[in-house]
Amino acid sequence: MNSIVVVIDVLRASTTICAVLYNGAKEVIPFSTIEEAKNAISQYSNDSAILGGERNGIRPEGFDLGNSPLEYSKGIVENKTVLLTTTNGTQALEKVKNAKMVLIGCFANISSIETELTNIASDFYDVIFLCAGNEGKPTLEDTLCAGVLINKLVNRYDNCYLNDDSKYALNTFLEKRGNLHEECYNSEHGKRLIELGFKDDIDLALMYDIYPVLPFLRDGKIIIPLNSPLQKVEKK
Repeated sequence: MNSIVVVIDVLRASTTICAVLYNGAKEVIPFSTIEEAKNAISQYSNDSAILGGERNGIRPEGFDLGNSPLEYSKGIVENKTVLLTTTNGTQALEKVKNAKMVLIGCFANISSIETELTNIASDFYDVIFLCAGNEGKPTLEDTLCAGVLINKLVNRYDNCYLNDDSKYALNTFLEKRGNLHEECYNSEHGKRLIELGFKDDIDLALMYDIYPVLPFLRDGKIIIPLNSPLQKVEKK
């Protein structure tokens, strides 16, 4: 797949991955299933790795942490590997792992994503915003985040081609941008997280640039590259 893919899972995998790396973790390794993640943790020495994730918003039995970005503080994750499996976000990453470049985006690192996409725009790569959604259905928060990025790109470049899904995301953002919090509180996914006691996660996930990092998936690991991820891919 000769495309640049931005995987968006605002609530909450993308936001949590950004928090983990911003707070000094060595890397995040995503897994599709709980069993794969549990099997992998046995390969690490004591305290060198953390097992985190959720299913339907709830931390699986035997896991160290759930999927709240607020759990992954610097004191907990610094210099460690985080093994992560989630209902939607890590599944989306699995689908696009063979793309030319895979970035993880959300409101929390939106300017970092915008800057990288702007830097590579002259190379005329297709950009795909993959919204993880929830159990196969689109979610409002992911659509809004994609709309923010699309809006930034079309305002910068006159010749952006948008497919119907991109136009929908852009128009949704333009319509609802004045009231993002209430819209997300009242979304299906937002209501579910509030019921589970994670309203603070929603508030944090809607903060622009609180985690200004550029997570990049390569060879099954999510890291922060020293240079542009695209340069890293092309030099490999």
